[in-house]
Amino acid sequence: MHPQPREDILSCVVLPDDARETLRRRLGIPEGRPVRLAYLPGPGDVIGTYFHWAEGRHDPRIPVITYSAMFYSLAALLGAEALVISETPVPPEVPPGPVTFRMLPRDRGASGRRWHLSEAAYARQAARLVTAWRPDVVILHSDMPASLFTRLSGLLILSMHNTLWPMGQEPPRTLRRRLSLARRIKGLRAAQAALCTSPECARQLKLHLPHLPMQIEAPQSPDTASPTIHRDPHRPLRTLTYVGRVETSKGVLDLVRAFGSVAPRDPDLQLHILGSGTALPALESAIRSVGLESRCTLHGHVDAARVNAVLAQTDLLICPTRTDFPEGLALVVLEAARHGVPSLASSVVPAAAVLPDSTLVFPADDPDALAAALIRLVEDAPLRARLCTGTRASLALMQDRSASWGSRVAGLMLGRPDQA
Repeated sequence: MHPQPREDILSCVVLPDDARETLRRRLGIPEGRPVRLAYLPGPGDVIGTYFHWAEGRHDPRIPVITYSAMFYSLAALLGAEALVISETPVPPEVPPGPVTFRMLPRDRGASGRRWHLSEAAYARQAARLVTAWRPDVVILHSDMPASLFTRLSGLLILSMHNTLWPMGQEPPRTLRRRLSLARRIKGLRAAQAALCTSPECARQLKLHLPHLPMQIEAPQSPDTASPTIHRDPHRPLRTLTYVGRVETSKGVLDLVRAFGSVAPRDPDLQLHILGSGTALPALESAIRSVGLESRCTLHGHVDAARVNAVLAQTDLLICPTRTDFPEGLALVVLEAARHGVPSLASSVVPAAAVLPDSTLVFPADDPDALAAALIRLVEDAPLRARLCTGTRASLALMQDRSASWGSRVAGLMLGRPDQA
């Protein structure tokens, strides 16, 4: 039997009363045999999340309810047996039960020919593990190798977390990128339904797979009791914050360059950067080059509690993603809005379309445009007030459990999609 977490843990997934019987009929599952689900997530500590879930709490390391926690709730509500493929080792203290974990490492640091070979090997091994499990439903994140989709059987549901190309840009035009996209679409054609993290993800996928049943999910806050913080919309702009991986493609170096040109205009401005990554040495060098070490705080990798603590003191979140990163949503924009914090986002960040009233957009890849937008926000108090007030729309969005990832997956499993 599944562990029995608190009701509010299970409530992140909403099922119709006839869900079990409908799914059994739709998939031809004989009476008496439980539904069998397989889940191939993206990177992350899905086993650590399982321990938190089994003990009746949301994973405190993550600001929102994780997809894996919702998968465990979905399996429990359906009385299903579940297989989860983990990139991290399975500790011996994982109890035997209806959720089975199998470790399959993935070389995410590979490049070139080595990357292609490692991805092909991962697809073969993952297909063997899943096929041996004989699942009725397989849920795969979109960063899985395209060839894996064509190796699997059963009801395949794609969980789409990144755009196929940066929002606001043209589809790939170079031969190399067009061939890469074509290979990816060929694999995705094996999916029978798709769940998308943003309207932009759904729009791009529909261009290539117009008849694929789709739904769009909404990120979920674990706290349904506390409202969005309604801070003073007329407070001055003092604290700027970046939350995310420290990578060149995430625009963090553009942010430091822009801050370097704006900071001399306002001696009270401070920049906080939360996260770690391969561009950290370059970031530290960039901060030194503009002479702002005393006004830039690097927090490194932090947990959800620290993210929330910093956001509670933040006046503006900045999400400067560049066009070479296919941002699927930029969840941090919604997390910030829940704290009453507006955002300044590049033109490739789909979250701006989800919360347009609390997000100001600047052209991606343009540090000068980012600096100009910052200056505008420093000087335009009415604009800051409007953006702060606009954050209030985030609360209902992040607490609509019927729109959660788990609820939307259930709708696709039951053949009841809301076409995106």
